[in-house]
Amino acid sequence: MPNYISKLRFLQTLDASRSFCISQTIDLRKLTSLRHVIGKFVGKLLIGDTVNLQTLRSISSDSLSKLKHELLINLRDLEIYDQFMSVKRRVPVSWASLTKLRNLRVLKLEANDIYLSLESEEAVRSMDVISPSLESVTFVGINLKEDPMPFLQKMPRLEDLMLQDCDYSGEKMSISEQGFGRLRKLQLFMERLDELQIEEEAMPNLIQLRLSSILRLQTKLIIPKRLRACMSYETPERLRACMNYET
Repeated sequence: MPNYISKLRFLQTLDASRSFCISQTIDLRKLTSLRHVIGKFVGKLLIGDTVNLQTLRSISSDSLSKLKHELLINLRDLEIYDQFMSVKRRVPVSWASLTKLRNLRVLKLEANDIYLSLESEEAVRSMDVISPSLESVTFVGINLKEDPMPFLQKMPRLEDLMLQDCDYSGEKMSISEQGFGRLRKLQLFMERLDELQIEEEAMPNLIQLRLSSILRLQTKLIIPKRLRACMSYETPERLRACMNYET
C-alpha cells in the first residue's frame, strides 16, 4: 500500500479488499474523517481519532487491543482476522472490551485453525444482557473452551449466528427456552459436536437452521418438531461454494 495514503486527510473510505493480506504497518492516525476501512490488515493498523469510524474489516486482535474501544462509539461493522503469520502477536478477544462498542451491529471473528481463542470473562457472563445492538455474529476457526450458546443468547437483537470450523472442546451445546428470541438464521458448520439440544420454546422466529453433513452422522439432535422443517445439511463442497458465492 502506498505511503501517500496517510496524507489524504479527508479520506472517508479505504477499500483494500482486493489485496490478500497486508502485512506492513499502515498508519492512518492523521485521517480523522475515515468512516470505512476494509481489507485484511494482518500487520499493525494504526488508527487515531475513531469517532467517525463505522466499518473496520478486518484487523488483527493485536491491533484491536491497542485501540481505545470507548472511542469507537459509531462502529457498526467489525471483523477481526488472525492467521498464521500473525500468531506471535495474537491476543485473546476480550468480551469486556467488545461490550463498550455500543452501536456494533455486525461482528465476525476469523482465525486460522485455533490461533484466535475466545474469552468470556466472568464479569460479562454474569450480565443479563450482552451487546444489545448486535444483529449478526460469525465465528470462523475459533477455539471455544465452553458452550457459547448461554453466552450468545443474551444478545437481545441477534438475528444471524454462524459457527464455522470452530474447535469446541465440550460435548454438548444447549439453547434454553428463553434463548434467541429474535434469531432468524442459525448455521453450525462444525467438524465435531456430540449433542445439540434446543428447548421447545427457544428461537420462536427461526426460519433457517443449517448444519454440516458431518453433524448429521455423529451428533445427537434434540430439536423441536417445528424447527425440523427449516433444517438443511450442507456438504463441505456445497458449503465452500456457498461461502465463495456470498463473498
